Amino acid sequence: MFCKIPFHGLNLRNDGTIRTCCSSIGQMQGILNDDNKPINITDSDSLNTAFNSKELKSLRIAMLKNDEEGYKNHCKHCIHQESLGINSVRTKHNKFYRDSNPLVNDDGSMDADNLKMLDVRLDTVCDQACIMCGPYSSTMWEKEIKKDINKWSGKVVDEFNWVQKYNKNTLTPEHLFDKLPNLNQIEFRGGEPLVDKKVIQLIDYMIDKDYAKNIYLSLVTNTQSASKDIVKKLKKFKGGIIRCSVDAIGKKNEYHRYHSKWNKIEQGLTNLSDLVPAKEDKLSTLERFHDRWLLIILPTMTTYNTLQWKEYFEYFDDFFEKNNMRALIALNSIKDRPEMFHTIVDYEARIKHVQELKDLQGKLKMHQWTDGFGQRNLSYFNKLMKALSRPQEKNSTELVEKFLKWCYTIEINREQKVYDYFPELKILEKQRALYE
Repeated sequence: MFCKIPFHGLNLRNDGTIRTCCSSIGQMQGILNDDNKPINITDSDSLNTAFNSKELKSLRIAMLKNDEEGYKNHCKHCIHQESLGINSVRTKHNKFYRDSNPLVNDDGSMDADNLKMLDVRLDTVCDQACIMCGPYSSTMWEKEIKKDINKWSGKVVDEFNWVQKYNKNTLTPEHLFDKLPNLNQIEFRGGEPLVDKKVIQLIDYMIDKDYAKNIYLSLVTNTQSASKDIVKKLKKFKGGIIRCSVDAIGKKNEYHRYHSKWNKIEQGLTNLSDLVPAKEDKLSTLERFHDRWLLIILPTMTTYNTLQWKEYFEYFDDFFEKNNMRALIALNSIKDRPEMFHTIVDYEARIKHVQELKDLQGKLKMHQWTDGFGQRNLSYFNKLMKALSRPQEKNSTELVEKFLKWCYTIEINREQKVYDYFPELKILEKQRALYE
């Protein structure tokens, strides 16, 4: 499993620390310097120090030697995603830098000129408090727990306590462009990048300094703040990928992504459609990324939305046609909340849902587009059905109980009853009865 990210990129975290990439596991404190202390973006020569840290050098050597023991702890999230048939961060960057052959020294070190990609999280500023998220990535979560921490428990409390201890990222444009002359790709995540003033200021800086025309800019956004003005700014860049984190339709999304407003989500998606008109549909998706824009609807699959995909795809099939656009629907997965894995839902119920999806297979308009998009959408759709058909989690009894306990916590604190939004999940009560 070879990945080009360690040879070209770094991940800048919202606490000022630096990681290998956004999907790397077990790097909560970030990459360490020679004194075994976390490197911070404000440190002298921080990017070069991180890029040539002991950790990165060892990882590169492991990649080059195909030493699974040397990289599997870093890469287990991508390994898990690819086992589900999901396009991982690894596969995306391997395609983007497919023609690169960086020179690596015997000790794994590299010239900093090879550092071309940064995945940047400037802050945790967010306008939503998603059901599978927490204070580590959302100020809305942080505010909610701060009101009465005693009403919460588990991972979200651990994250809240962690967030109180760290400093925010103080990255400035000069950190990037004065020190990285070959930078050609930036990805913003959050929080929600489009409500983060620092992200907007950095976008404006790249436009004003004429860097934008040579930069591939990628965003992960919930689309609620994707205004026409934002789209106008995005058009100044060479191209990029917009990943739209929309997990369900209507009030289901408003539960799954708390504080989201469906009418604003739809308007944001409509505004973004201006980047991907259907008249350019003869371009392959990879070419589109390299000289213009690619829009990906990227729902995170959880226990909640496991049985809702028929209505989801029917909605977006009509939306794409109405807005005369080209886009992909891919899939994201939960990283570290096993009680929210879709595979805790009854296997037979999932297989029944897969049968419903087979009635749409190849018949959706997005599957019939006569270009790379149609074929790719059908491929992703097939991968979704494969993911839904995975075996039941071995410890699903325990995980279902943990999930329902979490739902009750949400009901008490947000006055949202899960079955009012996802009535199909009553199947979990039947599962629970069988366990007793």
